[in-house]
Amino acid sequence: MKISLHLKILIPLSLVIISISSVSTYFFVNSHRQSIEKQLIARGGALSYAMSKAAAEGIAREDLDLIRKAQHIINAEDVTLVQVYTNLWDMVDSYPFSRFRNPPDSDAIDHFRESDFPFFREFKENYDFYEPITFAPFTGSPSATIGFVRISLSTSGMNREIRKSLSAHITASVITAVISIAVLSFLITRIITRRIGDLRKNILLFRDGTAAGAFRPDPSRFAGDEIGDVFAEFGRMSRDITEKEGRLIESKEKTDALFDRVEHAIFRTDDEGRIIETNKKFREMFGSVERICVIMEDVDCIIRAFFEKKISMEKKVKGKDGSEFFIALSLYAGTDRAGNVTGFDGYIMDMTQQKRLEEILLHRQKMEAVGTLAGGVAHDFNNILTAIIGYGNLLLMKMGREDHLKHYIEQILSVSNKAANLTRNLLAFSRKQVINPRPVDLNMIVKNLENLLARLIGEDIELRIRLTDENLVLTADSSQIEQVLMNLATNARDAMPGGGTLTIETVPVVITGANCNIYDLEDPGAYAMISVSDSGTGMDEMTREKIFEPFFTTKETGKGTGLGLSIIYGIIRQHKGNISVYSEPGRGTTFKIYLPLKTSGALETQTEDLSEIKGGTETILLAEDDAAVRNTVREMLERSGYDIIEARDGEEASRVFKENAGRIRLVILDVIMPKKNGREAYREIRELAPHVKAVFMSGYTDDIIHRKGMIEEGLEYLQKPFTPEALLRKVREALDS
Repeated sequence: MKISLHLKILIPLSLVIISISSVSTYFFVNSHRQSIEKQLIARGGALSYAMSKAAAEGIAREDLDLIRKAQHIINAEDVTLVQVYTNLWDMVDSYPFSRFRNPPDSDAIDHFRESDFPFFREFKENYDFYEPITFAPFTGSPSATIGFVRISLSTSGMNREIRKSLSAHITASVITAVISIAVLSFLITRIITRRIGDLRKNILLFRDGTAAGAFRPDPSRFAGDEIGDVFAEFGRMSRDITEKEGRLIESKEKTDALFDRVEHAIFRTDDEGRIIETNKKFREMFGSVERICVIMEDVDCIIRAFFEKKISMEKKVKGKDGSEFFIALSLYAGTDRAGNVTGFDGYIMDMTQQKRLEEILLHRQKMEAVGTLAGGVAHDFNNILTAIIGYGNLLLMKMGREDHLKHYIEQILSVSNKAANLTRNLLAFSRKQVINPRPVDLNMIVKNLENLLARLIGEDIELRIRLTDENLVLTADSSQIEQVLMNLATNARDAMPGGGTLTIETVPVVITGANCNIYDLEDPGAYAMISVSDSGTGMDEMTREKIFEPFFTTKETGKGTGLGLSIIYGIIRQHKGNISVYSEPGRGTTFKIYLPLKTSGALETQTEDLSEIKGGTETILLAEDDAAVRNTVREMLERSGYDIIEARDGEEASRVFKENAGRIRLVILDVIMPKKNGREAYREIRELAPHVKAVFMSGYTDDIIHRKGMIEEGLEYLQKPFTPEALLRKVREALDS
């Protein structure tokens, strides 16, 4: 049964009022009873004392008439018995006489044997009072107990008075309680329930939408207390909710419009994979489709998403008009608070155009990789070319114009200059190769790339190659496998800005049918596993999950396209393999790739006439770690009259300059040298001789030298390989500047 708020408040308060009235009545009546009882006891004591004094002479003279004359003092309505005893408790007289034989109380007799004080005894219907009768025969003589008086007072009068008082007080309490409850009920209705009823009415109107935002409480009626505050807050709340609801509706309309403007197909399904909501792009691509598995032609995709919570897959599918296009599907399981799957959210990206762009971007990445590779190779290759071109020019200068060997020297120089031009042009050269899968040895691919990879990652990163002794023959496009390894090496280099270790390892593995799903491979059998591990910064779980997604990159803007790893993924999948990654922040990254094993005319170079190049007699310090280059440069300079002091590394260059600082006019320093590089050696030399001139040379390209900050801006730089004419002209320019 539903009880109103009014009764819920009134009933407990009424019980409290009744309880208070009952308790007060009890205490009042009890106090009144005690007061009457005390009065009765005091009266009984006084009467018994007066009677003992009046009867003393009659007892002493043994005169019954005197005793009976004393009884008039106790002629009262509530006196029910008066008895006079001798000191031996023999009754002398009794009033009324009918109770003459009522014996005295034994407790009273025992009491007076030990004490002369009055004795009181309480009974249900009367109170008995015993008083000793004392008499002194002569004035001044001691009193003696000559008898006893017994008076009984009835309690009926006292009880009537108590009942009368109780009745009156109960009546007053009831009247007071009724009036209090009535007043309380009125106040509850006035102050609480009626106002709360008004609030409930407005809430119901607000719920039904008939008074949304229109609630305006009367300030004079509802102000000044908590209920008034509730009314005011509800008014503000209703207006806020109305405003927010309007904004929410507007936001939803904008979101729906944005949802339909998205260029990807977005959809939502129930927990069984039935499509319940789609955007415009989805409807354009697939029309009205009941289940997502119909589009993907994969009945298990919902089951996998149910257990894995998220799946991603790429596949060629048919649209509503029958046309085929390549899509990337991402499906996410939605759960309630208990973790139960309630449905799936997904988006589909049309990858058809992107797949065409990947070929173009793959070509661009190859060009970038080749350019980076060329910078690393150029150092050693250009050192060799410097010696060849230098010695060739020196030999050519010693030959006469009609020497029959001159033609061969010119051919050597022509081919050398072609090689030099090749190292310069590699930065801007790359050609698109046709994919041509054929039997290749994975170990040989890694071996052939070892030197290139070492230059690609730089000298501050150690490259470790660990190849299995078994033959790993694949059916693959070797150029694409090379591209995969170079891309992974590039990423590893970027993850180790302070240096580290890059490890490439190959091992054969056998994948059973039960493990195909674990490794995400199509068929069981023999596979080659190649792992690429670095000791770099690593990545967190969120980054690791997204690294194969197109256009996802952690590099700065302009530093990467975000397609490197997605292209790697596509290449490996195209070869029916798989790539996985394991990484933790601060603990490096390891990529593991599984690939199935196979089951069954010259340009003539015009030489310059060196007689036109001005030489000199100045002393020059030459620091170069490559002996062949050092000897070649020394002979070029000494042939033109310069005095040369040699050093094999940067540390020796600093020491030799310190010993000969007074006569050295110019220092020629290789940028990259053991123990101390050219920049560090030149800094120490300038502390000794601030105005000494310097020419730097290196087999690295100019952009790499300046990007790594190997020399300061404004200093002379000579890129290897160079001709004697170029060297002598650069030296003369530096000395004369």
